[in-house]
Amino acid sequence: MSSSSRSGLVLAFTVGLALPLLAGCTDRAQGEDEVVEACKNTCPLQFECGFADEDNTLEKCLEGCPDFLRAQRKECEAYFDLKVCLGQVSCQEYSQYQEALDRPIGTFSDAPEYPCQAEVVAQARQCYGVEDP
Repeated sequence: MSSSSRSGLVLAFTVGLALPLLAGCTDRAQGEDEVVEACKNTCPLQFECGFADEDNTLEKCLEGCPDFLRAQRKECEAYFDLKVCLGQVSCQEYSQYQEALDRPIGTFSDAPEYPCQAEVVAQARQCYGVEDP
């Protein structure tokens, strides 16, 4: 094999190894964008709808949310899916969601329909091992 053929083979091999790594970086960047987007949607909703803690501010929420959400997502993807869903509801729907959560554990799936119900049930099952009675 000539040196130019060998160089071409080495280059092709190197590029072939690097492409999956670059795709992984893209996936991570998209994952980060999803986390930031979920925070940008859910934090303001809590304040606009009157469900934020008294000692919290929108700025604190937006600042702390990404790290918290990343950690939660790492532990259980269903938690992240619920946050994405909640970032897309209205204040009235968020209120219905909050009312449903006030029900005793184990009865949330038989409650009247409420926003993000499928995500709540999935989170309870996948993240906390809760089973329906």
